[in-house]
Amino acid sequence: MSCYGGPSMPIYLVRWPDLSAALVKAGSEEALVEILDEVGNPDGCTWSVYRGPLFLEFSLPLRFEVRERGGRAGPIPPGDILVEDVSGLHEDSFLTVEISGADTGCAMSEAIEKSAFPHVFKARHERDEDPSDDELREAVRAELQMLVRTSWRREHVKRRDDLESRLAAEMDAPLRLARRWIEAVVREPPSKPTGGRRRRRR
Repeated sequence: MSCYGGPSMPIYLVRWPDLSAALVKAGSEEALVEILDEVGNPDGCTWSVYRGPLFLEFSLPLRFEVRERGGRAGPIPPGDILVEDVSGLHEDSFLTVEISGADTGCAMSEAIEKSAFPHVFKARHERDEDPSDDELREAVRAELQMLVRTSWRREHVKRRDDLESRLAAEMDAPLRLARRWIEAVVREPPSKPTGGRRRRRR
């Protein structure tokens, strides 16, 4: 069964232990963990089903120019379009993604901030006056407590000697995923798990 599921599958709002978040569609929480493991160890992540506004804009990473013609009116002749730098199109994941500046996009940004970064949201929105830099720094420190707790938990896993913990430490993966790999090996011929293709470390 695909991790990505069908059209009725939920979209999860994921908060990484650092100051980043993601929207991920998955058929279950188990499938979600596998998807997250493609880019980094999801141990310490929190998530919830996202039901808020959604308005993302995608664009190609290239430059083009429409040749200026004095007093232009009407359609643009194809010959007046100059396609310039296309080097970004050689990348595997090349689309540029932005939250729309429309009202729905702003509502989406606020909904994600409130759920994923509650301390920052409270400092920025739940008061009459603008927060000071010191108040914002304190809110960020509160958000980063997740990173602190995760680092201690991962260190604890490294110091344990059971099979699940050793595999989790070796593969830089959460215990729940290591446990699933071990169960799969018991059921099927042995094969070393890869944990997906990691594109960045977290």
